[in-house]
Amino acid sequence: MENKRLAIIVPYRDRAAHLAVFLPHMINYLKDIDYKIFVIEQDNNHFFNKATLLNIGFDLTKDNFDYFCFHDIDFVPIDGDYSYHKGVVHLVGQPEQHNWKMPSEQWMGGVFMYDKETFLKQNGFSNNYWGWGKEDDEVWYRCQLMGVKVERRPGRYSSLEHERYIDKHLFTDNKEYWEKLKERMVNGTFIDGYSQLNYTKNSETQLNDKAVHVKVDFPYTKEGGITKTEFLLGKWKYRLGSIKRKILGSKK
Repeated sequence: MENKRLAIIVPYRDRAAHLAVFLPHMINYLKDIDYKIFVIEQDNNHFFNKATLLNIGFDLTKDNFDYFCFHDIDFVPIDGDYSYHKGVVHLVGQPEQHNWKMPSEQWMGGVFMYDKETFLKQNGFSNNYWGWGKEDDEVWYRCQLMGVKVERRPGRYSSLEHERYIDKHLFTDNKEYWEKLKERMVNGTFIDGYSQLNYTKNSETQLNDKAVHVKVDFPYTKEGGITKTEFLLGKWKYRLGSIKRKILGSKK
């Protein structure tokens, strides 16, 4: 549709090499769409919180754009369709990291889009997922519980290589929280999400005429669970194990 402006919101931290590939690729790829890319960087020492960064990206762009693409930085389109859709649409039908196939019918990873009305009706995304795991699953199930149809597009996306560390304690916390999704739905919408957003914009840098880099801070709101020290110890143990496997061979 004509005159529809797209905000591409990219959650970001410690991925400079990916950003150097992602931005020029996207600018070269997107030709006939009125868009702008917003790289939203988590500028604090908390565990990474992808969903909160997505909510912040929406908040910063909602007044000047009509639809919103939530885009992982390690997914780059080979054949992706970013045209306007009223509602929710998942763009990655053929992801390289999953052998060019959808890993499940419920998968919402990589790249998906919302129009403004649907995002607000659904109260965006929960701010309570820290670390990796289950935040994408919640996107799908929020749609299902609210009767929002998810359109699937057959886009092909290559994957940029990066370390994949999944802390089992954080993942367990996220899984337990995700299992309470229905309890968090009151009067037809979700009580946790965009409406509870609390953040500070620390800086904004214009990267070029199509991209902006915004650094943001927000509080760590989760009670209990894994500590930062435990997380870092686990991550270094994983890295040392990875180095050992490379030296001795994958079977060692």
